[in-house]
Amino acid sequence: MLRINGLSDQEGRYFLDDPAREVTDLFHSSSPGVWIGQGASQFHLSGEVDSNDFTSVLNGRPPRSTLVPRHRRRRVGYDAIFAAPKCVSVLFSSSDHDQARAVVNVHHEALEMALGYLEQRALGIQRTDAVSKERHVLGIQGVTAARFTHGISRSGDPHLHSHVVIANLAHGDDGRFGAIDARGFLGHRRAADALYRTHLRFGLTRDLGVHFQHRVDGREEISGVSDAETLALSGRSAEIRSGIRTFPEKTRASRHDIEHLWEQRRGMRSEIDDQPRLQSSSRHLDEHHYAAVISRESPTPRLVVEAWANGARAGMHAGVVARVLRRFDIPMGRGVYEPSLLKRQVSESRSIHRVLGPRPVEQARLDAWWDQRDRLMERFIREPRLRRNEQPALLFDRQQVIARARRDGPERVGSSRDALWRQERSHG
Repeated sequence: MLRINGLSDQEGRYFLDDPAREVTDLFHSSSPGVWIGQGASQFHLSGEVDSNDFTSVLNGRPPRSTLVPRHRRRRVGYDAIFAAPKCVSVLFSSSDHDQARAVVNVHHEALEMALGYLEQRALGIQRTDAVSKERHVLGIQGVTAARFTHGISRSGDPHLHSHVVIANLAHGDDGRFGAIDARGFLGHRRAADALYRTHLRFGLTRDLGVHFQHRVDGREEISGVSDAETLALSGRSAEIRSGIRTFPEKTRASRHDIEHLWEQRRGMRSEIDDQPRLQSSSRHLDEHHYAAVISRESPTPRLVVEAWANGARAGMHAGVVARVLRRFDIPMGRGVYEPSLLKRQVSESRSIHRVLGPRPVEQARLDAWWDQRDRLMERFIREPRLRRNEQPALLFDRQQVIARARRDGPERVGSSRDALWRQERSHG
């Protein structure tokens, strides 16, 4: 889940004062903060966050620069909170530190993918044309951000999340610095969140071999993480449901002490059955989900990103989505200014899916799927004897249809037989 809040604290003490030992003890580090973002390199900021440098950035005076803010700014930055799903936080709470470190590393990798999307597509700075007085949004050369990763909630439950503090200062494509147009956060929040979660699922499957499932409401789960364990480690949710809205003090205990607390709570879990779960395909896009998202409103590039990322139920490398956008060859905007698209620009017909099946989520296999689709359409155009109302399955010869039925198994034999029947009727 991704939440974005405005930040007015010019010193950032909330982030600097929390040692986050549940995370830092895993990596034998003294600071939970690390510089990230393409803009940080412009000011030679890297590695662990220094408190003086962090305060200078929030005040609009980055170190080793000649920038001077004109006045006291009410909004010094933005706090983008990337929170892992509860099932992932349960994995992080394991006493196996190798597993916990792997979960944190994948979490960092996923949020940096989402941050890269925000830098390239969502965020910009506003400029006013000197003649027409019209305002427009320019691109930026990255953001200056600091990542602070925490692993525990205020009630002591495992809650892996990162505060990405983005300074309200960016270098525009026109060579000048300016404040970030905050409307891009609102417009692209859901797309960035979907990218984070799909890459998180992809990375955990790759590094830890976990298998993702999903409930009928779409919530992702991990095979082997029971609902009883999740409920036992969700004390904050129980407090909110009972009407307790106060914020207790955050613990500063060591990782060892926190793990002992988590084991105690696991021991008090109730014996309940898991809610029904569905297996998530790791190889193909959920075309039904994709079509439902695309059809609910006028599609835009950011809606395509959200639909693709959420349609990959078992996860997908975030870089595949960029390849998808290039494949569609659709015009791109910046920030909230994005063109509306026709549904046929970003979706395939059911006839194509009937022959080729759902689109894969792996880059190489997706490229091969598109190549087959292009050859199919080229043959359809090249041979005038094929009428437009005929199914593309008629373009495949008998051997291809039979081979597909044998390869894909019983779940697709019916559609393959149907295609074979049509082909025999057309030649009859």
